Amino acid sequence: MDSVTIPVLVDQLVSGLAIGGVYGLVALGFALIFGVLRVAQFAHGEVYMLVAFLVLTALPALPLGGFSQFGLVLVLALFLGAAIGLAVERVVFRPLMAAPHIAAIISAIGLSIALQYLAAFLWGAELHPFVLNWAPGNLTLGPATIPAFKVVIFVTALALLAGLQLVLRRTQLGRAIRATASDPETARLMGINTIRIIAAAFAVGSAFAGAAGVLVAALYGVVYSSMGIAALVKGYTATVIGGVGNLVGAVISGLLLGVFEVLLESYVSPKWSDAIIFALLIGVLVLRPQGLLGRAIPERL
Repeated sequence: MDSVTIPVLVDQLVSGLAIGGVYGLVALGFALIFGVLRVAQFAHGEVYMLVAFLVLTALPALPLGGFSQFGLVLVLALFLGAAIGLAVERVVFRPLMAAPHIAAIISAIGLSIALQYLAAFLWGAELHPFVLNWAPGNLTLGPATIPAFKVVIFVTALALLAGLQLVLRRTQLGRAIRATASDPETARLMGINTIRIIAAAFAVGSAFAGAAGVLVAALYGVVYSSMGIAALVKGYTATVIGGVGNLVGAVISGLLLGVFEVLLESYVSPKWSDAIIFALLIGVLVLRPQGLLGRAIPERL
C-alpha cells in the first residue's frame, strides 16, 4: 500500500484518469452500438485486442518516430477498428437482425472466443512488448512529477470523446444515428437508411475500441491475446453504471471507474479491487437498473 502523500495521490489520480479515459472509449463504443441495435456487442473487447496486435505487427514498417509516430499509430488504430467493426456487423449481426436478440448475443460471444484463439494462434499466448519510439518525459504538477505520457493518453481520449459528441450533435450522420437510437422504426419511415446507420455505428464504436487498445498497449507496454476480456468487462461495467445507451453517462462512468480502480489497488488491495467494483455494479443494477444517468428501456440486454 502506498503512503498517502500529495505527489503519490496526484500520480494516482492522473493514472486513474488515463485508464478511465480508455475505459470511457470502450464504454462509449459499446453504448453506441447498443443504442442503435439494442444488442450487446460482446466481441467488442476482441476488436480492442485485435487492433492492438495488428498495429504491433505494423510498427516496424512505420518510418516515423516521436509524436508523429504516436499520431500515425492512433490514426491506423481508428482505421483498423472501423474496418473490423464493419466486417463484424456485416458477417455476424446483419444476418441476424430479424432473429431473436439472444441469437446475436450468442454469435457475438462465439466470435469473441474465436478471435481470442485466432490471436493466440497467430501471435502466441505470451506477452508481447509494445514500444513506441517516443519518450515525452515527465511533467511537474505542483509537488508531483508524473509521466507525461499518461497525460497524453487522457487528453487523447478526451479529444476523441469530444470529437464524437461534435459529430453526433452537428452532423447529418450524427443526427441520423441519434434518431435511429431513439426510434428505429420511425427513423426508417422518415427515410433514414437504418441499415447503413447501424453499420456506421459499428464502425465508429469499433474505431474507438481500436484506439483504446493501442492506448492501453502503449501505456503498459504489452499486448496479449486475452487483453480484450478485461476491457470488455470494465467497459460494460461503465456502460451499465452510466446508463445503457447513455453516451455521456458511459464516459463519466469510465473516468470514475478508472480513478476508483487505481485508488482501490493502491489503498485497499489489487486482489479486492475488481470484487468491489463488481459489487458496485450489482448495487446499481439492484437499486437503479437503468443506470445513474440512463432511462428505462423496454428491451432486456
